[in-house]
Amino acid sequence: MSHCLLTGAAGFLGANILLELAGRGRNVVACDYLQPPDALVREAETAPGEVTWADLDVRSASDWDRLPRYDYDEVIHAAALTPGSDDTKTLPTAEVNMVGALRAMEWSLGRGADRFVFVSSSAVYRGFEATAPMREDSILQPEFSYGILKLATEGLLAEYRERRGLDSCSVRLPSLFGPWERPTGSRDNMSVIYHVCRAAISGQPLTVAAAKLRRDWLYVRDAARGLVHLASLRGGPPLINLGTGELTAIEQVVDHLDELLPRHGVVSTTGLEEGISDITVARGEAQPMAVDVLRKSGFVADTPLGVALAEYLEWLREHPE
Repeated sequence: MSHCLLTGAAGFLGANILLELAGRGRNVVACDYLQPPDALVREAETAPGEVTWADLDVRSASDWDRLPRYDYDEVIHAAALTPGSDDTKTLPTAEVNMVGALRAMEWSLGRGADRFVFVSSSAVYRGFEATAPMREDSILQPEFSYGILKLATEGLLAEYRERRGLDSCSVRLPSLFGPWERPTGSRDNMSVIYHVCRAAISGQPLTVAAAKLRRDWLYVRDAARGLVHLASLRGGPPLINLGTGELTAIEQVVDHLDELLPRHGVVSTTGLEEGISDITVARGEAQPMAVDVLRKSGFVADTPLGVALAEYLEWLREHPE
């Protein structure tokens, strides 16, 4: 019986991919060096697909050699370190994000996997100056090590695809929000929507500065559905943006919270004056990600913001910190 191998399965995005796969009845080998939350293990156990957990440090050749020897249709490589705003952890980030991805590519070739999906990032577009949407064929010059390493790994995967026959694609994701986001050893920089929704659900006051600045915010369950869809393709485009194609401001999130949680204590402001806020939206307004290639593949990330926030708030109630 065929399986899908998923790395980073205990993380924010990985947990959602795992539940999407298992919910579709897929058999999954879920790999991570982190211990999965008990709640995630229990939820995965109720899905129709069979989930096998495996300890995996993606940097370790011996760990890869010890993985179960099933037939694998797809590999979704979501394991990554996401450094905080200081972006000073270049060496460990490179070891996990690039060397780990290379080991995943080699392993996939050795096991004859039919399809390899690499989770990349819109961070490759940092420094992208344009008024038009960010396109897969744009000339890129990322500013920070995280984006530089993602872009370099995309290039390596293209080499494996073109010269070694690994059917694969790199999928660039924008800012994510939704269930299973939490501080972990590999993710320390929480999203603004995480802080806003946590504060709203607990009734804590929170002031958000620069709330008119917009991002292509993607609901993580849409990201998971999109990645599983792209993993099911064969011979598709080698590089795909997976976003909404639209921009959303945090003040729009707060407007929805006014309806969903009328007594919340979150306040959004447009200024950047020091001392007026608890949290500030990341600097600068981004362009949306072009999603015409994604649409042609047969997928649209279309969960309305209000629906996504309602689902997220319900999940937060069921999973208090």
